[in-house]
Amino acid sequence: MDHSKLFASSTLFWSLPIEEWFKLAKEQGLKGLELWIQQLEYKGIEPEEIRNLSQKYDLKLTLHSYSWDCNLLATPVFMRKAAVQLTKEALALGGYIEAGSVTIHPGSIRDILPQQEYFKLLADAIGYLGNYAREQGTVASLEIMEKIKGEYLTTVQAAVNLESIYGEEKTWQYTEDIAHCDTEEEIYNLREVLGNSLSEFHLSNKKNQCRHVADVEKGDFDLPTVVDKLANSDKPFIMEGLDTSTDAAFFKRFLRYLDR
Repeated sequence: MDHSKLFASSTLFWSLPIEEWFKLAKEQGLKGLELWIQQLEYKGIEPEEIRNLSQKYDLKLTLHSYSWDCNLLATPVFMRKAAVQLTKEALALGGYIEAGSVTIHPGSIRDILPQQEYFKLLADAIGYLGNYAREQGTVASLEIMEKIKGEYLTTVQAAVNLESIYGEEKTWQYTEDIAHCDTEEEIYNLREVLGNSLSEFHLSNKKNQCRHVADVEKGDFDLPTVVDKLANSDKPFIMEGLDTSTDAAFFKRFLRYLDR
């Protein structure tokens, strides 16, 4: 497989020093790295170090915004305001490190408010954040999520409905995670319908209803074939997963699987 379209998520190198992330990606001929902002904070990594390493190793960057504790659709107003502020900080960082895009979790719901109210909240938030991202020199990218209770933006139709609010004034894009799709047909339909509105693909696998399985080779999707069918896209393919080992074993196994 051509590695020049591949990015690796920084979570694949959780226990390694940051320069090792860049070295491993460069040695394998990858185009870049996706950095998780919560990992950067946890490790105390400074933005200037990221910029310097990106230039030193000539690697492109994307950024994943806060997601674990950040909810743009929270019921309490103060929590939504905090989520918007955190996302703005991520977008500002993305601009500073010259990230091509910043993936944003669209928020989760608790069936307390009417569905139309959640729709308006998300439309207002992403319209504002999309404009802010442009001001920072990057792109806000909403991740289309898996179809489980609580997740709100889970289908291509939901994305189309959201776009219809802004029309040509839309300022954001979308992230397609392969493991969030139920079928191969859905994978290709998302790409077909959203087209240039997609900023990137996240590469991970699922097994039945279990998403992001560690045994990536034995998941429901044949990822090398999926990537091959999507290869005419100019969007990055980001290898995702979590590895706390000190030898990047999962990253290396993932690459061997894609290269088979």
